Amino acid sequence: MSADGCLVCLGRKNARVKIRGHGVDLLEVEITLRGVDNVKESAVIAHQNSAGYAYLVAYIVPVTFPGPTNTALRHALAKALPDFMIPSTFVVLGALPRTTSGKIDRQALPAPGRPYRDPNRPATPPRTPVEATIAHIWSEVLGQESIDVYDHFYDLGGESLQALRIMARIRKSFNVDVDLQSLLDAPTVAEMTLTIDGLIEHTDSNEHNGSEREENPELSYLVKLQPGDDHKPVFLIPGGIGGEEEFFVYARLARHVGPEYPFYGLKAPSAKGKEPSQPSVQEIASDYLREIRTRQPEGPYIIVGECTGGIIAYEIAQQLRANGEEIALLALMDTPRPDAFWELQQRFLDPLEKNYYVTRLSYHRAQLRKLKGKEKLSYLLQKGSRVFLELPQIQQSLSGREPGKELEYIQRSYSRAIYRYRPTPYDGKMTLLVNEELYQSSPNLGWEDTVTGGIEIHELPGNHNSYIRDNVQIMAKKLKECLEKAEKQKVTSG
Repeated sequence: MSADGCLVCLGRKNARVKIRGHGVDLLEVEITLRGVDNVKESAVIAHQNSAGYAYLVAYIVPVTFPGPTNTALRHALAKALPDFMIPSTFVVLGALPRTTSGKIDRQALPAPGRPYRDPNRPATPPRTPVEATIAHIWSEVLGQESIDVYDHFYDLGGESLQALRIMARIRKSFNVDVDLQSLLDAPTVAEMTLTIDGLIEHTDSNEHNGSEREENPELSYLVKLQPGDDHKPVFLIPGGIGGEEEFFVYARLARHVGPEYPFYGLKAPSAKGKEPSQPSVQEIASDYLREIRTRQPEGPYIIVGECTGGIIAYEIAQQLRANGEEIALLALMDTPRPDAFWELQQRFLDPLEKNYYVTRLSYHRAQLRKLKGKEKLSYLLQKGSRVFLELPQIQQSLSGREPGKELEYIQRSYSRAIYRYRPTPYDGKMTLLVNEELYQSSPNLGWEDTVTGGIEIHELPGNHNSYIRDNVQIMAKKLKECLEKAEKQKVTSG
């Protein structure tokens, strides 16, 4: 109730739903939709797929038919709404169903089918057994009743976990070696079918010749996320363990930045758990740099790193400058400067090593209970001083002491190399993109005494998980501004 006694209707409680952990006001999405060109009416509901995941479905009545396409609607909404508030599916209707009182009858809205597309382009159902199998997998994982072979994975509302499930089922169905890169290169059923057909033919040929399929040893790390054109390539080092699950997030980021920008990721060799990582960040950066030069022989370079990947990006920039190369942009996203305290914190957060420390802490607590007075203090000082000295031996012994953890231990050799890195002073400029939670505690993330060429800091909404996922379009806009600024500075200096 306002000061003048008027009662203000803010909305209905049942108009708020949870999508990926975020509260979404359906009325806000509907109002934004009605502001899009050629949209007369709209209704938005939350729907659950077969896996139990909630997603938004929008129903629109266009002013004139055929109405805007799914892609056009998503692009328009992305200018005003965060990613988690953008519907995954759009359904075009001639009119919205209404109750006798004239309100929208949400219970009568039809179940969502495939995403709406331009009716002037006829739908293309699966045409071959391979297309039919892939379309069926997509349909079940994405919760779509039918899949057009030219529907784009992103436009179907696809996310990273669904991408991994799709690739796992395709590997099992066709007995071929595919990874996330296959989906990035072939984001429709039609394109993926060509990839699978080629792999099946190649496998059959190798079996006929009695030989195994050989890996291409020339490029071990470089992954093409987006082809782009007319711009310097962006080389992005991922966070986490540097594996394919991270690359899906960055592929979405690249798409929001703009298809004109080429994006490449650098994949850790240890991510698949078959071989350990290089023992130091310096060696990782040197190997990555060797492959970066196959795509761009000389500068100016654009190097971007996210989370722990920012530490490798920093070392790559150091090595480039040591070789006399120019850095157009060094951008670190949510990357604190590593030091001894940060290392200990990261190790404790590592689930593989955390189990060890929790077990050891329980043991030491029991020992302390047996001691008295100065004996307790002496024990604490003795054990505390050994923590850092014991870390390497702890790491070497973990794989043997934790049965079944060998794969995870190999994968995390990449993280352990990063934990040990201590940055030397950098005389160039650096850009920091920091989520608002980190920004409040330390805007420059501890880099102020290491980077002597100047730091440009940008605060982004969200926390470490949401700033690049749920707020991907805001992140992409800011990154694009940084890329454009770097290009302008190059032109001016040139």
